[in-house]
Amino acid sequence: RAAQRELYEETGIDAPLSRIQFLFEHAEDYSIWSSYILFLNHEPTIRYQDKETIDHRWVSLQELESEMVETSFPRHLITRFYQQKEFVRKRLNEAGFVL
Repeated sequence: RAAQRELYEETGIDAPLSRIQFLFEHAEDYSIWSSYILFLNHEPTIRYQDKETIDHRWVSLQELESEMVETSFPRHLITRFYQQKEFVRKRLNEAGFVL
């Protein structure tokens, strides 16, 4: 429920909990990164929370993978992506998304 609340507070997206899937959590120094995937079949209107959210964009799995290879993505995020890739593909297929 915390992820659902944060999603709404920081983006204005009011999504049911059933559409939010936890992927992984990573702690480093004084930060904790929690990653989720949101399953939607439309592009919602984004409303940024002041001083919290500055940018966003939607990418396909293929675009994300290409960017990770071509840019300086943190190694732990790349590792997690490959660990979760088939799970995400399966969930997208189950939700009716064409890959």
